[in-house]
Amino acid sequence: MDDIVCSGNHYAIQVKRNQPKLWSSLQQVLGDELPLDGFMFNERAKGQPLTWLTEVYDISQAALAKEWTGARRLICVGKTIGNGGPAIRLFLSDMHTVNAEYYYHGIRGHWGIENQLHWPKDVYHKEDDNKIKHPEGSVNCSTLSTIALNVHRLNERKKIKEAQMIANAKFKQAIDEIRT
Repeated sequence: MDDIVCSGNHYAIQVKRNQPKLWSSLQQVLGDELPLDGFMFNERAKGQPLTWLTEVYDISQAALAKEWTGARRLICVGKTIGNGGPAIRLFLSDMHTVNAEYYYHGIRGHWGIENQLHWPKDVYHKEDDNKIKHPEGSVNCSTLSTIALNVHRLNERKKIKEAQMIANAKFKQAIDEIRT
């Protein structure tokens, strides 16, 4: 589990398949229980129809709630592309909310941050491979990485790899862009 979506003092934690006992328990809930609420959203991505289905289940009385103190909701987010089968992601939450649309927007919003900030910083700036040991050094490098991404985006460069190639080839122009 590595994705945590927070709302105030509450959380939704993504459960991955590398937690086989927990994953199996949650699959059983999906098979045995009816959802408290559901929300469907359709869009197009890269020319393909894309359907998101978010369902909320009550797990406050389930056996796994004893091991996962405070767990009240199971959120199942399914994504179907075209005519394919759904790919699902499961989340545990301590929130009382049963509104599936609320969870959908929170989870998708979190993924937006992941896709627009964390992923490019890791892939293009190799942030996860950073060997800096001093805490301030890591923070400074992360800050500079974020500034670089923001400068590219302010100059309407959507493709970060391409933007970095331009910045490297035209270093003076890149410095002028940072100054303005």
